Amino acid sequence: MAKPHEPRSKRRERPNAKMYLYYGNLLPFEKGSLRKNRIPATSGQRLLHAESLRHRLSRLQSPRSSSSACFSFADGTARSKQVKHPVRGNRTAVTLAVSTHEAWRAQAQEIIMLPFLSGLLPFRSRIAAKQQANRQIARGKFRPAFERLETRETPAAIATFVQDINQGPNPSSPTEPVRYQGIILFAAEDSFHGRELWRTDGTPAGTQLVRDINLGDKGSDPQHLTVAGKFLYFSADDGIFGRELWRTDGTLAGTMLVRDIHVGPLGSDPTELIEFTDRPGFNPSTRLYFSANDGLHGRELWRSNGTVASTQLVADINLGPADSSPTYLTVVPRPDLNPVPRALYFRADDGIHGAELWRTTAKRPNRLITTELVKDIRPGPAGSNPFNLASVGPTLYFGADDGFTGKELWRTLPRPNITYQVKDINPGPKDSLIESPAALMAQVFVPFRQPRLTRPRLFFSADNGAVGQELWVSDGSLNGTQLVRDINPGPNGSNPMMQQHPLAQRRALTLTVTPASFDNPRPAEVLLFSAADGFFGRELWRSDGTFTGTNLVRDINSGAADGIQGELVGIVVKNVAYFAANNGVTLFNTELWSSTGTPAGTNLVQDINAGSGASDPNNFEFLRRTSTLFFAADNGIIGRELWKLPV
Repeated sequence: MAKPHEPRSKRRERPNAKMYLYYGNLLPFEKGSLRKNRIPATSGQRLLHAESLRHRLSRLQSPRSSSSACFSFADGTARSKQVKHPVRGNRTAVTLAVSTHEAWRAQAQEIIMLPFLSGLLPFRSRIAAKQQANRQIARGKFRPAFERLETRETPAAIATFVQDINQGPNPSSPTEPVRYQGIILFAAEDSFHGRELWRTDGTPAGTQLVRDINLGDKGSDPQHLTVAGKFLYFSADDGIFGRELWRTDGTLAGTMLVRDIHVGPLGSDPTELIEFTDRPGFNPSTRLYFSANDGLHGRELWRSNGTVASTQLVADINLGPADSSPTYLTVVPRPDLNPVPRALYFRADDGIHGAELWRTTAKRPNRLITTELVKDIRPGPAGSNPFNLASVGPTLYFGADDGFTGKELWRTLPRPNITYQVKDINPGPKDSLIESPAALMAQVFVPFRQPRLTRPRLFFSADNGAVGQELWVSDGSLNGTQLVRDINPGPNGSNPMMQQHPLAQRRALTLTVTPASFDNPRPAEVLLFSAADGFFGRELWRSDGTFTGTNLVRDINSGAADGIQGELVGIVVKNVAYFAANNGVTLFNTELWSSTGTPAGTNLVQDINAGSGASDPNNFEFLRRTSTLFFAADNGIIGRELWKLPV
C-alpha cells in the first residue's frame, strides 16, 4: 500500500538543483496518471530550469517500479538511489541528476555529463526497458561519469583601423564624427579630393567619400557637423560660393548647398550650429539655429530646416551691418508637464547694452518666435559678457561680470522670469570663474532626500580666493553653492577640467551608479574629470558632489607625472568611459583607456601605436546599430586614421 500523501508543511526540504541534463523522455512524477503532461522524448541533451526541477522532485511519490536517481556532488563523488516508479507504454525510464553541493551551485555554467544514459534510448518497450535497467544495476554500471569542462574567457575586443583613407603614412585626420541614421559621417582628407565629407558603417567597403564638394584636391573642409531634424548640416567651401551652409542625408544626391546666404565668393561662414525645437507640441518644428553673416546685417542669428525659403534671419539684434556675434548657443529644455516652452540662450551684443544674455523662444498663444534681451546685467556698453552657458534641468547657469563682483556664477529661470547672481564666491571684484571651453560646467544628477530620487545639480570649477580653482556644486541657492573638496590643498588649486566638444551633452563624462526606477527615470550619477592634486599629477577623478564621494580613480601615470594631458577627452558607452591617457611607460604613451569609475576597472584597452610613439586617440563616436566605438588614432604606420572597437 502506498503511503498517504504528506502535508506540504511536513515534507522534507528537497535540495535546489542548479542544472539538469538528461537524455530521453521525462515523465512528470504526478500523483495519479503518468500520462498527464508528458514531455515527448528526443535524442540529444535537454536542460531543465532549476526551479522546475525542484518542483518535480518535490512531487516525487512512493515508487513502485524501476528507475534510478543519481545525486551528484561537485567534489566528484556520487551515490545512486533506487526509486521505483511505473513505466507505462513504450516510454523510457528516467535518470535524474541533482546538484546539491554549495561549490557546484557557484559553477552553474559547468555541465554534468551522463553518457551512459544514451544506452537506454533504443529500448522502447516496457519489458525491454525494465530488463535493461535490471542488468545495468546488477553490473554496477549506473554510476555517473563526470567531466568538468574547460573554463574559457571571451577574448577582449581588439581595435582595428577601418580603412587607410589617405594611402600610406600620410594621415587622413578624421574629425567631428557624428552618428546619423545608422552610419557615421565625418570629415577626412585624401590625396585626391582634399578634405571632404566621408561616411562609414564600420567596414572598408562601407567607408566612402560622400561627395567631392570642392572639385580637385583642395577640399571643402567640412566643419561643425550637426544633426537637426531630417538632415545633417555643416559648413563647407565649394570654391564658388565661399563657406556656406550645406546639408546631407548621407548620399551623393542628398548632399547640397542649402543657401548662398552671403551672395558671392566670400561666404557667410556659419558657426555655432545647434538643433532647437522652437515650436514644441503635437506638431513640433525642429530647426537648425546658427550664426552667420549675410554681408548686410552683419553676423546675426539664423535658422533653417534645409530649404532655401526656410533659411532666414531670426533677428537683426545689432541693427545695420554691425555684428551682434551670437555665441555660446545653448538649449534649455522644458520641464515635464510644464507649459513653459523651450528656449535658446546665447550671448549677443546689440550695440547698446554690450554683450549680454539673450533668448529666443516661442511665445504663446500664437507661438511666434521672439528674440529678447534677458537682462542687462552690467548697464552700459561694456556688457557682462556671459560665458560657459550650461543647462541644468529647466534653468540656465552661466558666468558673467556685473562690474562689481567680477566673473561669478549666475542663474536664469524662465518662469518666473528672473536672473540673479547665485553667489559671490570670490568676494569683491576678483573673478571666481574662468572663461574657457574646458572649464568644468556640467549637469549631474545626484540623490535628493531619498536614494531613489535624484535632482540635477551644477558641478563647476571656481576659485574662492583661498584654495584656487577647485570643484564646486550648486543647486541655485546661496547656501546650496559649496566647495566640494579642496583636491589640491593650498592656494594653487587642482583646476578641474572637462572635454571641449561642440555638443554640450558630450562635454561632461558621467557614469550612472544607481538603476533607473519608475518613480525616478534618471539614475544617480558620478562625474569623471581630470584634476591635479599636487601629488599624483593630473589624473582621472570622480565625484558625486560630496567630500567623501570625490576621489582619485587611479594614478595612471605613477608619481607626480600627468596621466591625463590637460582636458579629459573621451566618451561614455554602456556606462564605461573610454578616454586618452598616458601611463608613462615607454611602450604605452597616450593610448586608449577605459574606466568603470573604479581603480580595478580602469585599464589600458590597447597599445595601438606600439613602441615609443603615441596613438593619441580622440574624436570619439558610438554607433548603436553595430555597438561599435569609432575614434581617430595613429598607429605609427598609416598615420592618423579612423579606428573602431566593438564594445
